Amino acid sequence: TDLTAARRSQLASLPLPAVVVDNFLFSGYVDCVGNDNLFGAKSAVSYLIDRGHRSFGYLRARQRTANFDDREAGVHLALQEHLPGAALTVVDVDIAADRAYEDLRRWLESQPDLPDALFAENDVVAAAAIRALRAAGIAVPEAVSVMGFDDIPICELVEPTLTTVHSFKETLGREAVGLLHRRITQGFSPAQVQAAGAIKLSLSTRIVPRDSVAQRPVRSN
Repeated sequence: TDLTAARRSQLASLPLPAVVVDNFLFSGYVDCVGNDNLFGAKSAVSYLIDRGHRSFGYLRARQRTANFDDREAGVHLALQEHLPGAALTVVDVDIAADRAYEDLRRWLESQPDLPDALFAENDVVAAAAIRALRAAGIAVPEAVSVMGFDDIPICELVEPTLTTVHSFKETLGREAVGLLHRRITQGFSPAQVQAAGAIKLSLSTRIVPRDSVAQRPVRSN
């Protein structure tokens, strides 16, 4: 996320330092704690490739954030590195569950050839994809694998359970509070944080395998 000069000035004039959680303000000169969304998405697509998938649908949220932009970059990076020339279909969807479901139902009606796997920018969209596929009579993961991002509780409530990228939300909170506490006890003002160098703390992610991704026979590229 990029900030205007006016917004940066507002941050600098705050009476106490601030820490942004689960997002990165690259031009904000403010401490941020977030997940490594780029590597998380890259590892997700690499995981699908390792399991024999060779064509992909990328369920891209219409509502963009810095996190989603990093995930998009990770998708392309994985394909460039591991499977250049692979078929990638980008499907723009809403991030609200019901609207994402309708978007995907319409897409499925107009899609003659389905990719091996769908990767969604978050678990809500991935769960909507499973619902839409099942409503269309398309088996998950036998016909199409589905993978999400975040590892929220819905992952274990859908059928099949959702393979996803786990982001360490509780750790984000602890690290953010600890960083903010250190800044306050050290007497840092927002302007002093800017002068000393804002901290951008990025936490790793991990793959959580469940039932929505199949192992396919590995074909030659």
